[in-house]
Amino acid sequence: MISVICVSNDKKVLKTSLLAGLSKQTTAYEFINVENRDGRFSSAAKALNHGGKDAKGKHLMFVRQDTERELADKMR
Repeated sequence: MISVICVSNDKKVLKTSLLAGLSKQTTAYEFINVENRDGRFSSAAKALNHGGKDAKGKHLMFVRQDTERELADKMR
């Protein structure tokens, strides 16, 4: 299983980009979204590391919320 970890601050971009691509996956994955609209984390790296601590997958994939279709090719 792959753990897909993302920091997001815009639900619309997340839904139309990353989640749209993930919905087409046949590879087993878990999705960990670290919401940072309130600025809780001072950097994307800190937020991604926070999300990575909860990951259960054998492989970790750190992505941006605006990642699109290319994700499908990388997960195959």
